[in-house]
Amino acid sequence: MTDNQSTNREKQEKSQGDKPKGSAFGGTGNSTWVEETNTPVVLEPGSVVLDRYKVVELVGVGGVGSVFRVTHVHLGTVFALKCLNKEQPKSDTWRRFQNEAKAAHILDHPSLIKVHDFGLMPGRRPYFVMDFVEGTTLAEEIQRIGRLPVKRCIRIFIQVAFAMAYAHENGVIHRDLKSSNIMVVKTQKDGVEEEIVKIVDFGIAKLTGADEFNQQTLTKTGEIFGSPLFMSPEQCMGLVVDSRSDLYSLGCMFYEALTGAPPFIGDSALATMMKHQSEPPLSLKEASLGIDYPIELERIVAKLLEKDPNQRYQNANLLAQDLIQLESHLKYDRAASGTIGDGSKSGNRAAYIPKEQSIFAGNPIGQGIIGAAAFLAGMGVSFMLLQGELDAERARKRPIVIESQPRASAPTLDEKPFSHIDPATKERVFLFPKTPIGAFLFSEKPGINCIGEVRVPHDQLIGFNPTYDALAANPFLLKKFAPNDLTLVFMSRNDMAISKVFSSLTHLTGLKALNVKFSDFSDLDLKYLDSLPNVSYLNVSMSTITGNGLASMKFLSKLTSLHAGGIQNIETFLERIEEMPKLYQLSLHADRLTDDSLKQIAKARTLRALAVGQNMSVTNEGVKHLTKLKDLKYLDLCGTSADMKCLDSLRQLPSLTQLGLSNDMTSKSAVMALRKALPKVKLFLGTPESNTPEFCLDFDWKGEGL
Repeated sequence: MTDNQSTNREKQEKSQGDKPKGSAFGGTGNSTWVEETNTPVVLEPGSVVLDRYKVVELVGVGGVGSVFRVTHVHLGTVFALKCLNKEQPKSDTWRRFQNEAKAAHILDHPSLIKVHDFGLMPGRRPYFVMDFVEGTTLAEEIQRIGRLPVKRCIRIFIQVAFAMAYAHENGVIHRDLKSSNIMVVKTQKDGVEEEIVKIVDFGIAKLTGADEFNQQTLTKTGEIFGSPLFMSPEQCMGLVVDSRSDLYSLGCMFYEALTGAPPFIGDSALATMMKHQSEPPLSLKEASLGIDYPIELERIVAKLLEKDPNQRYQNANLLAQDLIQLESHLKYDRAASGTIGDGSKSGNRAAYIPKEQSIFAGNPIGQGIIGAAAFLAGMGVSFMLLQGELDAERARKRPIVIESQPRASAPTLDEKPFSHIDPATKERVFLFPKTPIGAFLFSEKPGINCIGEVRVPHDQLIGFNPTYDALAANPFLLKKFAPNDLTLVFMSRNDMAISKVFSSLTHLTGLKALNVKFSDFSDLDLKYLDSLPNVSYLNVSMSTITGNGLASMKFLSKLTSLHAGGIQNIETFLERIEEMPKLYQLSLHADRLTDDSLKQIAKARTLRALAVGQNMSVTNEGVKHLTKLKDLKYLDLCGTSADMKCLDSLRQLPSLTQLGLSNDMTSKSAVMALRKALPKVKLFLGTPESNTPEFCLDFDWKGEGL
């Protein structure tokens, strides 16, 4: 950050922190913050207020209120007492304060400040009493160390995402998320230091449900609430905001924590707000002057900072799940444990192997979500939380730790094949270097590191997950496997999965599955698959391939399962979908699908599993087209605009056993209606991407990698 940017930021932070939130901007470039003249509340240490709170000390003074540390005289419990600086019973500030109290009072989550009491003090000064938290703010941490290590950032923002998901599901939008509103509290558990996040100050929270106050008066055009450095484009314009605006603000905080500066800093608050509306953010690498970040982290942050709310994450649970997967991917990557790869231009990578347990096991935040699902299940509907590639059954398997080695120490391999058949035992014997080059994945047992001698039954199906370092040192590594050694190659989220590596696949004629999700696999690399006669599973989601490339594939008719989420021009591919007579599964998340897209998809009458989540233009009309799919067992509509009115269409799917829906379709009345209409269907909440059901494969695989 330049000195000028730093000065501009300090000015804007002062305007955010010391002046009242909610000041209006006019329609000219000369608009400024409007400041009310408030007299701070004075409460002397040792005095007792409201007959039950003994004042310990003044903690801080903000734009509209003061915060004191107090002790309950009967319980001895320490609380924080916040009160407005003067009587304002009829002002917008007073109404916003009441909203803050009511909003926070109904929330009960480990990462949200709990409000225990609120009302009016003598002299009609509004107050509320909340948990007292000792810790540092995220803003203070960033100021102290410049930028936070990648792993630490991810751990913090997983908690933030879960907390905001909970708040949003309870009808509360924060609208003023910023790094100074995130408390980081250090605790000890079993002798190990942990960081717990606490989100504070729902001071301008908007209740999205019924409210006796007219919320439209607080969101009218021109009335701006929030902090310019972290405000969404729609919030900057004074438009009505929703939960996705909070996710944009979260993205700004995430960006700041990773790079040391917010994505946009103008010469004034107004200039900053204009940047939010019109300028694309620099990538993390550009903002940090060349530091390398995992490609999936770049994409997550970029998605959070989309100008169009429809292009962002549609709920915070989806963000949390992506961050969990990323955390698992980086779990054994020592390079990521420093400050953004220790500030290096390149870092080591380790192969992605899922954790031992369900990601929610032992996690109080996750357990809260599971508890909510259990509550719904108690009403007679079997609800489950799909966790994408980290479903609980698979994630219980024993983890494989692949030690990432410095790239310079990665072995240079000769041309001798890795494998041979032991004539005595009929086992397939692999002779690998002493440095691990990856991991073998198996269908129904834990995987193993590819290091030294590895023996595998000759009829055992094998998946291979290479390390970043092994591919960096030996791009043609895959050529050392015999044609029938591998059933699956898994190179998802491997930054060294590049064209040179893909070209070494051509001799693997026994290959049945290829997963290059989140890689640089492009249209030009499709030619390397033409010589692979048995590939039936292909995952190119979030790669650089396009719908045009998919449409040009020579082996479309062989595919039984295709994952192609987050790619461009998918409609071109859909024009050829009738030429896929064996297509059992199609996953097209975040592909900007429309109802017409579903009409085209419905021509694939063999489909058993269809995932079209995160496509907001898909409505009930689109679901009607799917009634032609009589073999459809699994359908994911999460993050679409389909609602309860699509029930009639869903009833016409005789084979349906699993259904993914948006959280807003799971109110009590909706649950009862779904239970009655679809008594045999399992309902999934908020899934970003389904695993591949076994009934969609033409080979026996129940393990990792798909």
